[in-house]
Amino acid sequence: MILKGQAEVRGEVKSATKIFDSVEKRLVVPVYQRNYDWSRKQCERLFDDLEDLITQGRPKHFFGSIVGNPETSFLWVVIDGQQRLTTLSLLMLALTRALDAGVLETKDKDLANRIRRSFLLINEKSGETKFKLKPVKNDADAYRRLFSDEKYFVEDSNLTSNYRYFIERLARTSLTGDEVWNAIESLDLMILDLEAHDDPQRIFESLNSTGLALSEADKIRNLVLMGQDSDTQEYLYENYWNVMERNVNYRTDWFIRWYLTIRLSRTPNQNAVYDEFKSLLSKRKEPVAEILRELHDYSELFREIDHPSTGNQKLDRVLGRFNLIRGDVLIPLILPLYREMRQGKLSVGEFSRIIRVLETHVFRRTIASVGANSLNKIYATVYNEVRKLRREGDSTLDIVIYLLRRRDHTSGRIPDDEEFSEAFASRNMFRLHKATTRYLFDVLENGDSNDTKDIATALENQAVSIEHIMPQTLSLPWREDLGEDAEEVHRTWLNRIGNLTVTGYNSSYSNLPFLQKRDRENGLRETAYRLNNDIRDCEVWNEVAMRHRTDVLLADALNYWCFPETSFEPVRVAPLTEPMGDDTDFTGRAVAAFEYEGVKVPVRTWAELMPRFLRVLLDEHRSEIINYANTESSALAVLNPDQATPPGVAEVDSALGVQIWSSTWSKVKELRKLFDYLGLDTEELVFTLRRNKDEVETEETVTEASPYEDLISFQELIDDEFSAPNITPVDTESLRNQFVEAFKSHRPVEPLAALNGANLQSLKTSAGAAEATPEQILAAIALTIDTPAMYAPHALHDSMAAGEISRWLESLADAGFQDV
Repeated sequence: MILKGQAEVRGEVKSATKIFDSVEKRLVVPVYQRNYDWSRKQCERLFDDLEDLITQGRPKHFFGSIVGNPETSFLWVVIDGQQRLTTLSLLMLALTRALDAGVLETKDKDLANRIRRSFLLINEKSGETKFKLKPVKNDADAYRRLFSDEKYFVEDSNLTSNYRYFIERLARTSLTGDEVWNAIESLDLMILDLEAHDDPQRIFESLNSTGLALSEADKIRNLVLMGQDSDTQEYLYENYWNVMERNVNYRTDWFIRWYLTIRLSRTPNQNAVYDEFKSLLSKRKEPVAEILRELHDYSELFREIDHPSTGNQKLDRVLGRFNLIRGDVLIPLILPLYREMRQGKLSVGEFSRIIRVLETHVFRRTIASVGANSLNKIYATVYNEVRKLRREGDSTLDIVIYLLRRRDHTSGRIPDDEEFSEAFASRNMFRLHKATTRYLFDVLENGDSNDTKDIATALENQAVSIEHIMPQTLSLPWREDLGEDAEEVHRTWLNRIGNLTVTGYNSSYSNLPFLQKRDRENGLRETAYRLNNDIRDCEVWNEVAMRHRTDVLLADALNYWCFPETSFEPVRVAPLTEPMGDDTDFTGRAVAAFEYEGVKVPVRTWAELMPRFLRVLLDEHRSEIINYANTESSALAVLNPDQATPPGVAEVDSALGVQIWSSTWSKVKELRKLFDYLGLDTEELVFTLRRNKDEVETEETVTEASPYEDLISFQELIDDEFSAPNITPVDTESLRNQFVEAFKSHRPVEPLAALNGANLQSLKTSAGAAEATPEQILAAIALTIDTPAMYAPHALHDSMAAGEISRWLESLADAGFQDV
């Protein structure tokens, strides 16, 4: 095998364990390599793949490649692939601990010892124990301590964190110890040995230098086509994939990201599009051809919108204008609504009016300088919310307006007439983005008229330009027209809308006195643009004239970008979602859940949110967060395992705590400081807020938690999810999966016995749920989850929809702390 023409490397695909199984061989990671930095996410993916190997009966799984330099028969220097080898070692160590503790069953009673002897340790003749794998210096100590008592663990190390994750997964897996080991042995690695004459450092640089990496779309194409026979591959590629790429002008990564946003109601990270697509394919079990057909169909719809060709001239004109300011974040709403229009579920007129509402939302925010960050979160979910809320006879337009207007006092608001008017009249309109400028003057000239002049195209082609009526440089005649406050008037009004217009005359006219600019050939009086009507008969251009013109244009603006109103009200008001952002004040607002990187976690208080969210963040940024906790201004604390946790501090994990005796404002401020330290986007953390419930938090009180707190916190999310009329099992899949995962730690060993004679059907009634013991409630939930799919394919969904799960959770909440 040749690597970039620099060196010859011998490679062979073998079981991953083969690299470990020579009795005396040591695997050494050289000092020039970076520290171990795989996160929980990579470990989770590895363990999921191992479980799939067994449950799906697959013989092998390719785990990637590693490159090493066999310096001697007993020493193999790891050039590339240390992350995989270290992770595999952590998993094997965790497996031996699980086997020793009896957590996993095994028929081979010597399996744990055999794994240690053959794959983890080297027993020297002197009796001294050495480790097969030697990580880089900063990781070596943490790795060595994992083989000792837990009290010696280095808690701020990624190795320790990932080892603990594997311990946790092994405790939850349905596989036996033998099956886990068989799965590990079924992992294949491409193992590449350097030749004696090769330069290891050159190879390392070659492997890690910038090259033509596969794009996310390349990987997706390979994923969906590689498993097909040749004829099917060709058909799917030519009829779906290739056409889709042409429709989106080969911005395939970009387009699939927005397609996934439609499907998931959240926007994937740009570098995680492949992983999200693979997960969607795996979870939804949809045929590849169906997914490709939908991608193709959406690409056709996108092309018709992006290059307006809907077959309706009036709609094409609306879309052509809107495209100037549309922004990518609106695609997940516009595409499925346009598809509904194509399917006859939505009229052309209603779709066109929805576009006008979206225009107003985007443009009013632009003019009022409201940040666009929060729009990503809003428009990722709006279509799904519309679909859930819409009943027979409801106007889709009204529901869209309702969903936008319910954010009136948040960062996602539509600026009202007062905020918009003040900004429209006073902001610098000469420095807008070029496309926004073209859009603005096209609207001001044409409005809704059928008799239009294509100012947008004329500006783009520079056939006309934006002209300052009062020029950028004042001459003596202009100073006389403006009066004694000429400098102040000039500074205030120069770039405001009242002093700007569109002209086609020579730029050399710009500094002429007003009457000459008006009366010259092709001057302002001869212009064909309606936009200049109020200038034609004006005798002097001063502050009064500019103020009058501003009022005229503002009236037109308020008429075109009118503030949307609706009388629509849902049967039950769903909780509001709000990005954390940089300045929103959440004081007095009760939290129901947080969502980060596609994972939504229910909570009951801000005090509960802090440690639970930090646990999520710790998986990806452990060392940085530990460093931050050691700064003076941090409300995080590095914990000493030999000392009690200080009062008012909640434990995040054994190495980290967070101060929770504080106000909501202080808690959110601390999260923003941490995000700034880590370089993260504060818009990525989204809070779900309870309806009309204020949460009173003092500086020094923390409520003792119920033993069922993690389950009880789902009650409001379940109630809210099923408050809408059109909820399907696909809609509740994520919620149900999270609930089942949280329930595992409460699950009775023998659910039928735990019923203690109670009738399951009786427990489903309000009276039965109120009288049941916590043990009977937990048994009822377990039996509902365990209902065979052949009898009730969506038993948990149906139980949630019927209110049974909610009643049981309420009963658990009422049980108080009797089991604490």
